[in-house]
Amino acid sequence: MKKDQTYTETIMRSIRRDIILGTYRPGDKLVISELKKYYQVSLSVIREALTRLTEQEIVTATPNVGFRVAQISPQGIQELKQARLINEGTAIKLAIERGSIEWEAKLVAAYYKLVHTEIYLPKTQQLNLEWFMAHKHFHMTIVEGAGNRFLSKICLRLWNQSELSRSQALVGHKVAPGIEEHRQLTKAITDRDVDRALEIHAAHLTNGINHRQK
Repeated sequence: MKKDQTYTETIMRSIRRDIILGTYRPGDKLVISELKKYYQVSLSVIREALTRLTEQEIVTATPNVGFRVAQISPQGIQELKQARLINEGTAIKLAIERGSIEWEAKLVAAYYKLVHTEIYLPKTQQLNLEWFMAHKHFHMTIVEGAGNRFLSKICLRLWNQSELSRSQALVGHKVAPGIEEHRQLTKAITDRDVDRALEIHAAHLTNGINHRQK
């Protein structure tokens, strides 16, 4: 990999991290010259990183205006929920049907990692990036059990879009979203109970949206 590509990937992840952790809020303008100074890289690296984030729909780009942190409307959140129910629901059914014992063990390990990771850093009470990573790993491990790479890509894209609104809802609010639901979902899947797993998954998404709209 070329050095510029490595820098771009690193900076893209750094900007995404700072958006998720609330440094940049929905609608905030992302000024390339300011980001260049802050992240200590070239303008071209910043521009390419922001362009990649627009592909993930975490950042928006407007001609002659520039880049902003993406905003999602209440209607958009509901549409995103519907898309996740359809695609992740399909993945759950396939994973329960096809998932191996090795995958099941991997899922349980992902659950334990999630449940033992703090959402907020103890000293600062700021959001903990490790929790977001563990949360994503848990849900994407479920999807992985379906054994369909195209479905996995769709679910990952929808997840990335959901994560933005999820993180903004958690900023400044001392909550522990979905802990019991994660336990119940893990149990239903390892019990190979499709109906129960889908019921818990749907409730999990609905409760998450209700929290964001408070």
